[in-house]
Amino acid sequence: MSSNENIKNSKSRYLRLSTEDKRESSSSNGRFTIDLLTSGGILDNVKGFIIHSIECPNVFDNVPTWANTLTLVKQTGLVSYDVVIPNSYYYIDDLITELNTQINLVTPDVVTITKVGIAPVEKLQFGVVGDDYEFKLSSTIASKLGITADFIVTDGSSVIAQAIPNLIGETAVYVHSRDLTPNNLIEGSGSFSVIDKLNLDKPYGATCYSSLDDPVSHLHKYFPYETLKTMRSITIVLRNTQGNVLIIPDNFNFTMMMTIFYK
Repeated sequence: MSSNENIKNSKSRYLRLSTEDKRESSSSNGRFTIDLLTSGGILDNVKGFIIHSIECPNVFDNVPTWANTLTLVKQTGLVSYDVVIPNSYYYIDDLITELNTQINLVTPDVVTITKVGIAPVEKLQFGVVGDDYEFKLSSTIASKLGITADFIVTDGSSVIAQAIPNLIGETAVYVHSRDLTPNNLIEGSGSFSVIDKLNLDKPYGATCYSSLDDPVSHLHKYFPYETLKTMRSITIVLRNTQGNVLIIPDNFNFTMMMTIFYK
């Protein structure tokens, strides 16, 4: 039976999934579970679904947990220091201020970061007084600072990073669900549990929308199941392009509208 015939010979109902209705024990707004019994009723004999739209605020840090550490090595004794920046959305001047604050908390020498050049091609300049320091490309924040290779700054001198800072934040939200994905594959490396994608095409703080009528930004095909499915709860995981789980602050919500087809 073709997908169109499958839909035509099915019953259907709308289903709204939102972090507003998440199970209290859900760990965050980036990985949450909705109990269908309390959100419109359980679903039996499900044949497939279509996602109509997604609504999600662009409130994701451009310096998140997985990209917030600058690693530098004091050359006397080869002592390594990890400078951890609080997760947040930073503009360049704010990031420089925070970097200098955190560096001075962990290093015994004077290490300073300043801007050089004219916007929009400003670069960061790293200076040290007291010892020689190596700045590591392995720093998780390296690309955001314009570091493209390890470099050493000698005592009393400064070095300009190789590239301009890249403070672009997240560009898309990938919606994963083992419960909804047709093949029910396990999440993780090589996963195919992505059921939809939302482009974060609005500025930080604004709400982004997808629509069934937008073929560019929205996956609106019908997802059929090989066998009928029973659903009692649905778990959603929001990830970025690299597969990291995205966290929405508690005062914001993710919402997805679907049509469920059943026998």
